[in-house]
Amino acid sequence: MIDVVYILGTGAAETDDWEIRISLRSWLKNFPELGKIWIVGHRPNWINLDHDQIRWLPADDPYKTNKDANLIQKMIRAAMQPELSDHFIFCSDDQGVLKESMLGDFKPYHC
Repeated sequence: MIDVVYILGTGAAETDDWEIRISLRSWLKNFPELGKIWIVGHRPNWINLDHDQIRWLPADDPYKTNKDANLIQKMIRAAMQPELSDHFIFCSDDQGVLKESMLGDFKPYHC
């Protein structure tokens, strides 16, 4: 099983979160190898933390002028979780899975 990690900034609190709603649904529907979905940072108020596949890790945005530093700190926060799968997919709220897919369908760009 492969986990998916989302990093959400505090600026997401000012939106209606449609992008992440659609993205989350796409993973839950179209990725049978899905382990857990980890949301790090801002927690949309509609997220159901009782769902067995959703985890939330609170994290602030301490760097007011450096969004990359905030992202890196949140990724480190996620990577330190012992429950996170050794291999995971880092996803943003504007990415989704449009058809049934397996991990082998994803090709890393760095190879």
